[in-house]
Amino acid sequence: MVYPLFQVTSLNVAEMDYRDGLKLDLALMHNVLIRSLNSIINHAPRITPANQAAFLVYIQAFHDTCKVHMDGQETKLFPDLEAKSNAAGIKWKAVDDPARRILIADRLRQLHDYIEQLKKGPEVFNHLSVINVINQLAETLLQDFKSISGNLEGERLKSFVSHEELTDIAKQSLRWVETHSNVTIFLPFLASHHDKTTNAFWPGFPPLALEAIPKFTAMNPKTWEFAPFNPVTGAPQ
Repeated sequence: MVYPLFQVTSLNVAEMDYRDGLKLDLALMHNVLIRSLNSIINHAPRITPANQAAFLVYIQAFHDTCKVHMDGQETKLFPDLEAKSNAAGIKWKAVDDPARRILIADRLRQLHDYIEQLKKGPEVFNHLSVINVINQLAETLLQDFKSISGNLEGERLKSFVSHEELTDIAKQSLRWVETHSNVTIFLPFLASHHDKTTNAFWPGFPPLALEAIPKFTAMNPKTWEFAPFNPVTGAPQ
């Protein structure tokens, strides 16, 4: 099964009124995660004992990036936005199904535990089990992505938060994600799962990050061969 990507803008989200841009920004990030889900499913049947260790690092990179993305929303982005809506006397929630978020957290834990089990040795690896665990997570995760997108319509956000306020909230959320991430994995993961032909501006790596990506990629070169794009050049692979 190939999970479909979200439609994205080719415009520079950083130059927009971010109340219109947040939804578009998240769609680009969600596509990063969906591409990784698809890559895991695509490569799993062809994994051998020789490349299993690198593949497990790749699955772990997906897990860690997805978890910190969701945790950043739960810890910073959504509570800060909801505080603004409450202050304006407007009833608004980013997450309309908290139970689904709990289920996603549970399935991320299951994926983490399964990765630890697979590290015991090649004889434990079964590609059908890998795909099953990924599919269980993906189905719930994509439902959540679609729901969040619908709750972040620009006109709704404009009723309780300014562009400047939202930009500051998003920056604080991003800083939280950065401080809770392993940048040696996080940066190559982002770079190797974004299609530059869809948006040449995103994710807008600062110069120091761009300089670091080749070095970080070289730390796990075999791992990033499972990604859809070369993390250094952005070329399809």
